[in-house]
Amino acid sequence: MKLREVIFTLIIILILGAGFLYHKLYVSPLKNYIGELEKEREVLNKKIARKIDSLILATTPSSVKENLPPLFEEAKKSLSSDFSLKKETNRIEVEISTDEIFEKGSYELSKQGKQKLDKFYEFLKKIDFKEIEVGVHTDRVPIKTKIELFPSNWELSARRATEIVKYLIEKGIESGKMFASAYGYSRPVEKSLKAELQKKNRRAVFKIIF
Repeated sequence: MKLREVIFTLIIILILGAGFLYHKLYVSPLKNYIGELEKEREVLNKKIARKIDSLILATTPSSVKENLPPLFEEAKKSLSSDFSLKKETNRIEVEISTDEIFEKGSYELSKQGKQKLDKFYEFLKKIDFKEIEVGVHTDRVPIKTKIELFPSNWELSARRATEIVKYLIEKGIESGKMFASAYGYSRPVEKSLKAELQKKNRRAVFKIIF
């Protein structure tokens, strides 16, 4: 073997050896260190989340802590046949499909929708709350109406939320305690394109805050 070939072979061996040592002494320990940091971050995030939950619970007025369970039981008794319910730390969320309260593709409340909102109003009369957010969500299918009326589902959700708020205020709810929010398709609960599943996204959510 010629001297040049020997030198070239030795250089290749040195390069490979250096690469192996670099990976062994630097890359592998660094990967392990990053893995440990990720584990510590997950643990820290969980601790922070628990701390935030405890702070929220601590700052929630004791009257709310005491009254929310009975209020939720009352909500289930009064509304569960028409609405779905969820209890949070300082609020109750009441949800209904917009298909059940609006005319199809419209912002006008249906006769059935008014009856369901009347039932919701009767419940609200019995309780003391700080405010209610009426948030309306749509599916991802563009609304099929005149473009000037609803250029997109954002405008449809805004108008529907406003109609609900107006109806409940006309029934007797204090206007300063209600506000409307339009979400369009920004917060889907179902991302499937199947029509029967998209129905889940067409909903009105009432966040009753105590």
